[in-house]
Amino acid sequence: FYSCGRIENWNYMVMSLLGENLSDLCKDCGGKFPVVTVIKIAIQALKGLEQIHGQGFIHRDIKPVCFQILFKYMSY
Repeated sequence: FYSCGRIENWNYMVMSLLGENLSDLCKDCGGKFPVVTVIKIAIQALKGLEQIHGQGFIHRDIKPVCFQILFKYMSY
């Protein structure tokens, strides 16, 4: 987490990258995820968006490259 604040009527939040993005992971998996994986990703993404919307933040650029994945076994 780097920063958050407000400029005029807009809240903002800047975060560090957690891991690979969904677009790169999809390419690494041959361009497709199994249906069960897509469902799990969608549920987690929607829950995350719900949380930040509840705090007054709006993500204006939702696409696979904007979602980062942190694997439990990764260490930083």
